[in-house]
Amino acid sequence: MNDLMCFDKIIVEKPTVTKHGFHTRYILEKDGKRVSCELRNKYEDSIEGDNAQRFANLTCGISAINYGLYTREIVFEFDLGPQEFRFFDEMLKKMSIEIFVSRFHQDPLFIKPEYAVAEPDVTLANASCKAKLSAGSGRDLSGFDTDPDKIVVLSSGGKESLLCYGLLKEAGMAVYPVYINESGGHWRTAITAYRSFKQHDIRTRRIWTNADRLWAFIVRNSPLVETNIRGIKSITDPLHFFSFAYFIFSSLPLMEQEKIGNVCVGNEYIEPTRILDGRNRINDVDFFPGIYDQSQEYDRYMTRWFDDAGYGIRQWAPIRSITGYQVQKTLARNYPALFDLQVSCHHAHKGSDRIMPCGTCQKCMRILAFCLANHLDYRKIGYDRRNVDWLKANIHKLALAGDEELEHTFHHLSQHGFPVKGRYHSHIEKLHFDPHSSDTANIPAEVRHKIYPLLLREATGAVRMTAERHWEPVDVLSPSK
Repeated sequence: MNDLMCFDKIIVEKPTVTKHGFHTRYILEKDGKRVSCELRNKYEDSIEGDNAQRFANLTCGISAINYGLYTREIVFEFDLGPQEFRFFDEMLKKMSIEIFVSRFHQDPLFIKPEYAVAEPDVTLANASCKAKLSAGSGRDLSGFDTDPDKIVVLSSGGKESLLCYGLLKEAGMAVYPVYINESGGHWRTAITAYRSFKQHDIRTRRIWTNADRLWAFIVRNSPLVETNIRGIKSITDPLHFFSFAYFIFSSLPLMEQEKIGNVCVGNEYIEPTRILDGRNRINDVDFFPGIYDQSQEYDRYMTRWFDDAGYGIRQWAPIRSITGYQVQKTLARNYPALFDLQVSCHHAHKGSDRIMPCGTCQKCMRILAFCLANHLDYRKIGYDRRNVDWLKANIHKLALAGDEELEHTFHHLSQHGFPVKGRYHSHIEKLHFDPHSSDTANIPAEVRHKIYPLLLREATGAVRMTAERHWEPVDVLSPSK
């Protein structure tokens, strides 16, 4: 295989912290030449405090975790405590493997053909992190007070984060919806919900960042990527596979000020079929068969790390037990005012009176299919009959997280005249529990028995996976669960 090395060194300068934000520079060095890009975060409220520099350092270093395969050195010109350094070191090693397998072997979208990796070359030696990480020596955090009844919901305007917000508020938690205002087109999907939340919920916050410009800058300066990728309908970043930590760490100033003890990312149920089938190993390389930083495994890692590093923050997902099919139904039927704010689209655009979905990307296809299958009024979120006709003509292109979720959706769509054959799977509309994707302990004990009854209102029960990979009924409301 061809060498993936792009740079001699990536340098992240010590961030400059101001009252309402921080900024740094990423410097790419190759053969004695340097190019740089500024990375900047802006906040609505003051972030001044004893730990402002620490939070800036952590946030600004996160993006470098994606680039361990492409550079010989990563230099942080700022201090890290021992636990902080461990986090970056472990994530560099983990994500190098994930990126190698996903971006260069399984789905080398936009990667030049000569850099795509054949299966015999998927080895631990090739997939391992090549970068040596260096940083100044500092101390870990101490004295971070948290309230277990407060939670940040990373919010995007999509169905998952809107449902998380509605569920957690109804469960009695103090919910802080945090909208990450990326400088590019992603903000269009969030702006409808953000404007409504800002009017009606005083806990709503917005953080502006140009991190997406930094990621594009790295791609432009890499010889690995095709040069004609602009305008293609995809959100896949060819070199980047680790982003949620950036948004979570960006929220730390708020979490410290408000003593927030939980952070929520809206991740839904994913069937563990690939893990159970052994499709999480190629040759001598073990990897996560999906998006690692959206997994239960990663939530658990972060909760342990936050505890070890002195934060005491818990990271979890309240909807991890239900499928995307069920997320859409629950949001629309139980929280119709939030459903009206939903924009789930990779290429949203301005309409006459609201942000409109494109109607043809994979996200739009999924959302419209779920709405039709569940008899939901898709017009409330910007779709029309033309979109339905297009979906019917292109239904063979639809991809969902699990094979059985797709079959179940097709079963219902076939009753609407769609030219598909499906199969009814009763478990798709239930709460799911298995040790790989959705353990009952995923939700903290003190709030677990408030959330499950809310999810069961639109579900037909709850099931757990047996050792034989069958679904059996389970009572998630019993005190022992």
